[in-house]
Amino acid sequence: MPERPGRTVLAFDFGLKRIGVAVGEPELRTAHPLGAVTRFEEVASLVAEWNPDRLVVGLPVSVAGEPHAMTRHAEDFARRLERRFKLPVARVDERYSSAEALCEQLAAELRPRIGPKSAMVGLYTGGAWLAERLHSTLGLSTPLALMDIAFYRDDYAARGLKHDPKRTKIPFDVNGAELLLVDDVLYSGRTVRAAMNELFDYGRPGSIALVVLADRGGRQLPICAQHVGARVQVPAGMRLTLQRADSGKLALALESERAA
Repeated sequence: MPERPGRTVLAFDFGLKRIGVAVGEPELRTAHPLGAVTRFEEVASLVAEWNPDRLVVGLPVSVAGEPHAMTRHAEDFARRLERRFKLPVARVDERYSSAEALCEQLAAELRPRIGPKSAMVGLYTGGAWLAERLHSTLGLSTPLALMDIAFYRDDYAARGLKHDPKRTKIPFDVNGAELLLVDDVLYSGRTVRAAMNELFDYGRPGSIALVVLADRGGRQLPICAQHVGARVQVPAGMRLTLQRADSGKLALALESERAA
């Protein structure tokens, strides 16, 4: 257990099933994870043990700054903390780390359309991570398919292979399937076009619906997503990427296009 600092802050990463907790100095310049709790009584025990000066709750808003269902749940949790402990509770904008909440939002949106012919295809790499999460959450009976569309891109001759190509695995019959094509960030539309070209080499699906965590605009082809976690604006010269920690937690991040 880390030694108590002179002034203490308890920070909470709110989730519907678990609440992550960290303890640190003011402004969280240093922080130590305390694990996750599942009951409010456990939160009360931590407050009594650490005697914090204030509390911090992360607000999971979209990268566009828009609130959603998880934002309201986290705000309700923050108000409950204020009422119970009579301590100041700071709200921290998790603008670029809200991918977890967007995953839950997408899963809730997709659940009503899942049927016996539904199947999911994830695009390497970020789309595969997102598809793995959604496939598990939704409990699809058809195995998950993963695709690498590097050789199908219309700019392959100019781009070449920047990364090691992954092997496409489609463990079901594409013919007649109602496909959910999953990618992390929708931008020009060229990746999606390449993916559909490759899919039709495997058969003729009954339908294809595009699912993306974030739509950053800038389309070069007439392609749109049917299910979008968030619509965002990305500064010039930057790209929006999905990252996955060793723990499996997903987060959106901005990085320079020169680093791509």
